[in-house]
Amino acid sequence: MAKGINKNLSKIKLITYIGNTISFISGILTILSFYGYTNTEYISFIVVGILLIIVTTSVIINKNKISKYILAAILNKTIPDSNIMILDKTVIYEYTERYKFKFRSEFFIKVIGNKPISEHTEALKWTAGFISNVQPIRKSQKIEYDKNPLSHNEIDKQKFTILFPNGKQISKNDEPYKTGFEISELNDDKHIAKPILVIGIYNITKNLTLKVYFNEHLNPLEIRGLKYAHYIDETPYDTVPLEIKYEEEKNMRYVEFNIKNPIYGGKYKIDWNFND
Repeated sequence: MAKGINKNLSKIKLITYIGNTISFISGILTILSFYGYTNTEYISFIVVGILLIIVTTSVIINKNKISKYILAAILNKTIPDSNIMILDKTVIYEYTERYKFKFRSEFFIKVIGNKPISEHTEALKWTAGFISNVQPIRKSQKIEYDKNPLSHNEIDKQKFTILFPNGKQISKNDEPYKTGFEISELNDDKHIAKPILVIGIYNITKNLTLKVYFNEHLNPLEIRGLKYAHYIDETPYDTVPLEIKYEEEKNMRYVEFNIKNPIYGGKYKIDWNFND
């Protein structure tokens, strides 16, 4: 409720600011005209000067937002030539019980290079250990685990490949192709899974959504979204408080973190705490 009020107040302030600015410029032009300053070029210089002052003031006021936008834009300009683009990626981590989970990642692949593809490799790490029951979200697709090495120790990410059906190939002339994977049951028997959801950006990506669902008996606290410019960074360049929502269909509470243009090579995280 408070968030909505703040948005409305911001809109009112912006409208008022624009109205006052227009009135200010109009007033100056009226005064100049009254004293005989009707030269168009002279008046144009004054108007441009006023607009520069307004723009400079706006930049100073919004310097944090602007600097974050510039950071993302610059880092995304360093992307090497890529053959694919990931579109509309949604990653869901669900607490069915305190130490039981589900996981799902779905997205579209668009080939933007000249090389057709018939598979896609993903990397995954769960803080409670190796996952052996990864399944494709589409029954016609298959999962093939990385067999080198077989151990997948707790430090390394486990890699696996999603194989398209019957050697199907998609090229840049095809529409975006939906794929993804899910784990229907994750049991944290040792109670060591960390309360985080982290996604690394290994391909050009447009529209990323992270969601965490909580069983109705759980009480998550201090939930926030974090943005990191590089995957190895320990300190985020931006932190966003997240609001708990309720979904009637699942009868669960959840938080959602949306990133329109993720930074290539960066990572995005939702973290939280529990009372226990």
